[in-house]
Amino acid sequence: MGAVPGAVLEVRRTHISEVFLTADRAYKVKRPVSLGFVDYGTRELRRAACEAEVRLNRRLAPDVYLGVVEMPDGEPAVEMVRLPDEDSLLAHLDRGEADADVLREVGRVIGRFHVGADASARIAVHGSFARLDHHVRENFDQTRAHVPALVHPDVHRRCEEASLEGLARWRGTIEARSASVRDGHGDLRLEHVY
Repeated sequence: MGAVPGAVLEVRRTHISEVFLTADRAYKVKRPVSLGFVDYGTRELRRAACEAEVRLNRRLAPDVYLGVVEMPDGEPAVEMVRLPDEDSLLAHLDRGEADADVLREVGRVIGRFHVGADASARIAVHGSFARLDHHVRENFDQTRAHVPALVHPDVHRRCEEASLEGLARWRGTIEARSASVRDGHGDLRLEHVY
């Protein structure tokens, strides 16, 4: 990490990325994994994912997402301004500092974002019944390899049956709403709202 400006103070790891935090920057590196729902198996795929993340997230946070940089080992990384954890909406809620006016404003910002987001056929296909059905089945196919080590076979089977039954029951609603799918934010959580 010698080429990262500033000393790395903390590293946060998820199943698909590592985030190296300095005093004023965050560098997010995609881990070389291929998990079915995400494929970062090559450096080129990781670079493309970093570029897509910057492009997509600049829509809501243009001053935070600075670009894609290269780490000392050549790995691409998303360079971001580091925002203090204590300033997140989650922290404000935990401290009882986010009143109804703050929450209404957050709702307005997110609502405007979704209204203006791409809803073309290229995006709508992601909300189609066929696509959702594929993802649900794929999730159970992938998790089946971990039965019984992580989950009891009966629990896995019942979850799969309930998921497929629910999907079938809601098919009409899913199909009717597929044209309403937007190219939004796939990981918008309270700790990501400032």
